[in-house]
Amino acid sequence: MKHLNKKEKIIYAILFLVILVPFCFYAHATFFQKNDASRIIIKQDGKIIKILPLDKNTEFIVESMFGKNVVTVKDGSVSVTDADCQDKICVKTVPLKKDNAATSVIVCLPHKLIITLEK
Repeated sequence: MKHLNKKEKIIYAILFLVILVPFCFYAHATFFQKNDASRIIIKQDGKIIKILPLDKNTEFIVESMFGKNVVTVKDGSVSVTDADCQDKICVKTVPLKKDNAATSVIVCLPHKLIITLEK
């Protein structure tokens, strides 16, 4: 078995750090930081159509040539509670909350609707 010389050890240490450091930043941003989202962004066909506060219970109806969705904000979470699309995946999607805002989105593809949370 060949022993590594000092130069090879340094190269392997640098490669290890190049791989490890970005992973640590990603893990910290994904798993350890809370996204203190405070507002809901509703987009349709790529355009922002409504911005709602996350802390105020309300209901907003999105009606367009694509179809109708009912967006409900209740107790710090947002969900689509009704839609006239066939598959209703948006209605079945887990509500967005402050603690899952970094990785979650509600989408209704037939209606070109996207709902996200933001600071």
